Amino acid sequence: MTNRRRGRFFLLFRILFLALVFVMPFCAAAEDEAALEERVKQAVSEAVRPGMGDWEKALALHDWLALSAEYGSVGDHSCYEASGVLLYGLGVCESYSEAYKLLLKEVGIVSYIRTDNYMQHGWNWVCLDGDWYNIDVTWDDMTGSNVSHMYFCVSDYALRDVPSHGMMLKDPGTAYRLNYAYRTGELDSFLENAREWIREELDAGSTDFSGAVWMRSGDQYGIYRSTAALVLRDELFPVNGKPVRLSIDFSPENSMMTVSVPPQERLPGDADGNGTVGMRDALSVLRYVRGEEEEINTENADVNRDGRADMKDALLILQADCGWNVSLQ
Repeated sequence: MTNRRRGRFFLLFRILFLALVFVMPFCAAAEDEAALEERVKQAVSEAVRPGMGDWEKALALHDWLALSAEYGSVGDHSCYEASGVLLYGLGVCESYSEAYKLLLKEVGIVSYIRTDNYMQHGWNWVCLDGDWYNIDVTWDDMTGSNVSHMYFCVSDYALRDVPSHGMMLKDPGTAYRLNYAYRTGELDSFLENAREWIREELDAGSTDFSGAVWMRSGDQYGIYRSTAALVLRDELFPVNGKPVRLSIDFSPENSMMTVSVPPQERLPGDADGNGTVGMRDALSVLRYVRGEEEEINTENADVNRDGRADMKDALLILQADCGWNVSLQ
């Protein structure tokens, strides 16, 4: 072989080598990207129905992904990428969270990926109805055709003691209204039992109390009960005849719910507890005196300080609202 031919041979060899090293992987990546984009569109067309809101879309895609994939790895880098679970049906938490992020983006829902670097775990942080929720499809992916929803739309507060999700957040989120268990009624019976317990303690004159609360199997990390505590914080309970928001907390460590009555400031005449005095308060006292189911703050309603809320108090509040020179004590 002449030197000229030998040179051409080596040049051709180099071109083929560069094609194999650089061009072929690029083509393969482009093919995977196209296949991934097509798979995302297919998932949305299969899971999402016309008329669904963002919560329903997020739930439908959550279930679709959990049913379409399995947790695991085969030593290939794809198990850490969205293509793992979407194209090959196999991946680890990073693959699940990346894939779910793509699915949500396709339907216009903003999400990010959160990680616990200590436990090397990732999941999604999703914005729905203006609030941010944690969604972990990996931990909701059960064997067979079963899909859990324990980790669908969970607050930072409820996740604070869950292994692999621990984050030192200065201001952990407390949104709960789109939590799956709350929205679908799974918490209803527990909430009613908790309300009854709280009312009994308040009726007995307790202002700071705690008790062990149990709910259901599978809630060993207290996600359901922490969510219930957030719900109860937003509710009003009668304290000395006044509707009051209580300080309520749940500790997963000992399964204890702690309740405290915040200090109350008296506003004479504010019978309905809304922070103002007016005609509505006089009407509330009248309905209370007539025996109607009207909750009033009897301490505020007793404006003549005779130890009871009655017609005299209603009249004084009405006179004050009309500008009369009367004293509400």
